Amino acid sequence: SETFTLTVHPVNDAPVLDVIGPQSMDEDSSTTIMLSATDVDIMEDHYEGNMLVFDAFAVEGSTVDGDLEDGIHQSAPWAGVGEAVSISVDGTQLTFATLQTDWYGSVQVTVGVGEYDANNELMENCGEGNSPCYDSETFTLTVEPVNDPPIMGDIGAQIVDEDTSVTFESLLVATDVDGDNLSFEVATDLYGDYINLTIGEVECVRPIAESTCTADLTIEA
Repeated sequence: SETFTLTVHPVNDAPVLDVIGPQSMDEDSSTTIMLSATDVDIMEDHYEGNMLVFDAFAVEGSTVDGDLEDGIHQSAPWAGVGEAVSISVDGTQLTFATLQTDWYGSVQVTVGVGEYDANNELMENCGEGNSPCYDSETFTLTVEPVNDPPIMGDIGAQIVDEDTSVTFESLLVATDVDGDNLSFEVATDLYGDYINLTIGEVECVRPIAESTCTADLTIEA
């Protein structure tokens, strides 16, 4: 018989990124999530000085315009990756921020984690397949629409003679970026029986996404 020593050499295993899953945020905002991953070799000090580094990027061509309720596409004036949503990584913090006002839709995001040596170079030859020491996940980031308030156009000073009734055509103008139909109302009655304000029928047009609504205003003095 013979007794001998069998030595099992460690093999550098790739890091494993913890599951992220789909993410969502509101338009015109930013949000931050925490990233995490495990690497058995680093945990057991088999590769002293190595560290895990996270990165993230939008998948090219993955940004999709949001649909309004009636199927009209909201305009999203962007020309390429990164112009609708910014994606940044600081350590283990992943931050998303919208770049286009009132834009909503979805972006495919890839997050990865790599094992880097003391020279800040990505380790190669991980596992049995000698693959790069890297793991990643691609998920959908959904930017949800938020109902924005309408914007009232300037009315300005108006002049009427006493004991007359004057109608100012399309004097009332307001826009709504979400494309909603609007209505006008007289908020206060400052002059009692001396002046009467009457709002005419409201007409709204919506060439793409934003709606513009107008109405006549009749003033009786």
